[in-house]
Amino acid sequence: KTLLRKVLFLFNVEYARKLTTPPNTSPTDENYLGNNIGGRFLFGFFPDLSHWDLEHIEPRNAEPLKKQEHWKSWVKDHYQIIKNINIAALIDNERQDYDTLIEIKEKIDKQYSSFINKELSEKEFTVIAKNTFEFINKLDKNNRNYDLDSLANLTLLPKHINSSMKNYIFLIKRKIIVQFMKDGTKLPPAVEAVFLRHFTEDDSLTPYWSSTDRNGYFKMIVETLKPFFASDVTPPEEYS
Repeated sequence: KTLLRKVLFLFNVEYARKLTTPPNTSPTDENYLGNNIGGRFLFGFFPDLSHWDLEHIEPRNAEPLKKQEHWKSWVKDHYQIIKNINIAALIDNERQDYDTLIEIKEKIDKQYSSFINKELSEKEFTVIAKNTFEFINKLDKNNRNYDLDSLANLTLLPKHINSSMKNYIFLIKRKIIVQFMKDGTKLPPAVEAVFLRHFTEDDSLTPYWSSTDRNGYFKMIVETLKPFFASDVTPPEEYS
């Protein structure tokens, strides 16, 4: 973990050094990078690794939540995302598991509908959280065999932000980051770029951190850090 934190910290520094804010970008645009200054990393805000946490961009699972208000908040936030997922728009209807995914979503929709306005038990929350993460993982057919602890699924987040983002699927994390940006919170530009999907041309409404996202992100890390490598780095097969 220490090595990964160092690699990602260096990537953040180098990415900031090379950054140029896109021209004609409005401060009200969620792609706006005006909280950062191209060519400089804000060491005054993020002086060393003690201020950072490793964060899984796509979470492995929902870490245990123990309070009723946390369960209700989690269900409310995810219900808004899950109910609006259009499977037909995300995947080919010729895919072998298309009908299975439709059935799973219908089942989860019913669970959310029954849970949204009631007091939850810990068992009920655990079931809906488990089903949600399994559904999201199944949507991305390339998400089943890759290592969630790989560099392509990790970023550094300031500790005060990371604590508010655990347990959430990618699209909700993205909304949280965008809100921090709109509020003027200082964030490293590479962190903003990850959650705004600046490394790919993937549809920003895809609810998961897809193989396209992982490929673009990993390639950017390799390209940015090439001057520090003793020899050429060959990306793993998944990211080539």
